[in-house]
Amino acid sequence: MKRIYALLLFSLLVATHSAKAQNALVQNLPTSGGEVVFTKVKELKEQDIQFHMNNVQEWFVQNQFPFEQVEEYDYSRDKVQGRGTVEVLWGPNNFEQYFKKLKFDILVVVKNDRYQYRFDHFVVQDGSREAQLEIYQSDTRLGGRYNPAFYNEIDHKMNDLIESLHTSLTKD
Repeated sequence: MKRIYALLLFSLLVATHSAKAQNALVQNLPTSGGEVVFTKVKELKEQDIQFHMNNVQEWFVQNQFPFEQVEEYDYSRDKVQGRGTVEVLWGPNNFEQYFKKLKFDILVVVKNDRYQYRFDHFVVQDGSREAQLEIYQSDTRLGGRYNPAFYNEIDHKMNDLIESLHTSLTKD
């Protein structure tokens, strides 16, 4: 009987831990359908579409993100997609072992003097192991522990990237 109570208590603790981690994810990062997604449509100055696309490609090169231009049947818009990586501090100190690599997909679409960015499919790399951001904190094999500061750091890094993209696209 004691084992049954112990098992139930353990199950309740694990469920609570997972709920807290997921709750921190939702509270600190934008989500869509349970997945972390940074996306928005913003206005641009009136310019030729090629001018804007050159700025987008320049932003990818400056950040050293691999990219490719996607062929479109709609000639009034242009699309670039790529893959980004940033280092995010997970631990309490700035020691090398406390940094995790965060990988994500990037999509930028320019049309009619507006652009839409989308950062999604986030993956946390810890050494040779990888896990989706949405399940990273609850994956005990990866040493996952509840750490809301990690999510705040991701939000800060992504907002800096988004701001740098906007600055690149609105320059003359």
